[in-house]
Amino acid sequence: ADWESARSKALQARLQMLPSVNLSGSYTRLSSLPSSDTSLVLPFPPPTVPVTVTIPVQPHAFNSGVSVRYPVFAGMRLLEASKIAELQSTGKQIGIEMVRNALTFEVERAYWESARAAGNVETLKKNLDLVGVLLGQVKDELDQGLATQSDLLQAEERYSQAHMGLSDAISGRNQAFLMLASLVGRDSVGQKLAESGAEGFL
Repeated sequence: ADWESARSKALQARLQMLPSVNLSGSYTRLSSLPSSDTSLVLPFPPPTVPVTVTIPVQPHAFNSGVSVRYPVFAGMRLLEASKIAELQSTGKQIGIEMVRNALTFEVERAYWESARAAGNVETLKKNLDLVGVLLGQVKDELDQGLATQSDLLQAEERYSQAHMGLSDAISGRNQAFLMLASLVGRDSVGQKLAESGAEGFL
């Protein structure tokens, strides 16, 4: 909108340097009156024959005119105003390109952040499954007398840490996808995916 406004102002500044032409016209219709014969008394000695003056009546009257104005010299004010308006319009256009490039960069960055976060979740899921298998093995070894209670506690701690790491990764993935959905104007879709829990963005 700012760019369109600046373009309009630049066009207005250029048009002010062009000549202006004014056309005017009028028409008047008078009342219809019969011609009259009027006798005039002349100031000089009257002639031997009376003088009769006939005044015709014109029922229609026309008037027209054309005027042209051109700013021959205005102290370079109009030219400088046109240049300034053009520069402002160009500046607005450059600003649009900068915003467009910044938005494109942010969308691409959010996309790859989302892809990285989704891959991280998959890796931590596999890690959790592996730690769960190791925990099961330690429990079996404890039942067989091949492991101690301390080994079991360490395995359970590793499993808890893996589970918390997966939860943090899921949270980060949800935030990344919410940011991407917001940038592309799909807030409702991002909210639904976030509410779907751990499996939402797979």
